[in-house]
Amino acid sequence: MTQRPVSNPEEWKDGEQGRKVFTAPFAFTWGTSDWPLRLCARLVSQWWKNISGEMVKAMSDVALEWFGHAAFKMQIAGKILFFDPVRKNTLLGTTLEPATENNISAIFISHEHWDHYDADTILALTSPGTKTHFPFSVASPFSCRLTFEVEDKQSLKKLTQSFSPVRINDEIEIDDISVKCLEATEGLSFLIKYGQKKILFMGDSIALEDMIEEKPDIILFPIWAVEGEESDMENFLKLAGESICVPMHFHNNPDSLPNFFIESDKLQNLFPQNIKLKVLERNVPVEF
Repeated sequence: MTQRPVSNPEEWKDGEQGRKVFTAPFAFTWGTSDWPLRLCARLVSQWWKNISGEMVKAMSDVALEWFGHAAFKMQIAGKILFFDPVRKNTLLGTTLEPATENNISAIFISHEHWDHYDADTILALTSPGTKTHFPFSVASPFSCRLTFEVEDKQSLKKLTQSFSPVRINDEIEIDDISVKCLEATEGLSFLIKYGQKKILFMGDSIALEDMIEEKPDIILFPIWAVEGEESDMENFLKLAGESICVPMHFHNNPDSLPNFFIESDKLQNLFPQNIKLKVLERNVPVEF
């Protein structure tokens, strides 16, 4: 039996001296009496294909689900992360139903504004092992509001035990997922890194230099960052580059708050044609 590297991993053909079988990354040539080795080769070949498939899958194993406004759920490699979750709210156009969610690894809150931070929602999403990360700078407002928003001491204890305040440049590791805290005009923004992918959750912020330097693949951005008195389209275009841009912080329901209203089909008109805009439907997971 001889052994040699192969350039074609699917190579498999009969020859005068026997049969060539792919076993990553070598091929063997043998006679008919080598059936135990053939069996081993088949098993190794299948194992290699399976592990290669998992490696490829890991690079695309990211799903985003938008619940309106700035509320997002990310499913990454079997872990569930929430960003600025606010339960179903007609004024905001949010649709999140916490009772249908479970096994949440972490919750990230960008800042203390009512449309991004809701203690009741966080409490409903929190289970043993869940961590809630929010800026150190707003720890006092968080604590103050908790005394008004949480009805009983047991719930308050459950919530505060999950709290893990963070600062700019802190990195939270969740298995193979890394979440880096970046500067924002309100509180923090979060850069989620998994494999070769980078996802930027801008929170309530315009595009800043730290965000631009990270060159994210996917950007979750508030519409007001590119449209309105406080917007900065120039920096946003630097940030966007070749990234997929997912708008948030808006709704298309005329019965909700008018200052967040914009029709979905008019979003593209805000940007140059080369911007890769991806408008998500609420409650519909999308793989990236």
